[in-house]
Amino acid sequence: MIQFQSNIELHDSNVWGHIVPIPSDLHQNLSTKNRRWLIAFNNQEFHSAASLNSQEDWFFLINKKRMSSLGLSEGDAIHVEIKPDQSPYGMEMPEEFEVLLDQDEAAMKAFLSLTPGKRRNLIYIVNQVKSSTIRLRRANVIARHIVQQKATIDFKLLNQEIKKSKLPIKKPN
Repeated sequence: MIQFQSNIELHDSNVWGHIVPIPSDLHQNLSTKNRRWLIAFNNQEFHSAASLNSQEDWFFLINKKRMSSLGLSEGDAIHVEIKPDQSPYGMEMPEEFEVLLDQDEAAMKAFLSLTPGKRRNLIYIVNQVKSSTIRLRRANVIARHIVQQKATIDFKLLNQEIKKSKLPIKKPN
């Protein structure tokens, strides 16, 4: 485990918001091969990736929601603990999605043929909601989508399918 202190900074990008810089004396401990880490900011643990900017400096992104939940603002000092993420997908797999994939061989095969980043995208989509029922519904839509799309993802179509799955089922007259 690696521990350090850092300060939250605003990233000099139009894309990203705030970052937690990793001190330069720790850069040699970071692998360009595996950038996935289990991170604890002030003892709140989550999965993330270390990013590298054009000046060869490493940092972790910290979103508004996480900053708010930790009561943090730009410039605040933060205690950071990191360790390599040994999880199979680089983030926590929701139980509903895992069970569905275990039971559907075609969906599992399609899921495993995707790139690690696309797998994380799908896991993230399922994990976005608190309700187990909705997570299961999203997992079903995603599994059906990747099988029908032959192990590719059309995110626009997938989004439409997820929205359509929310509609109530009309009873026949």
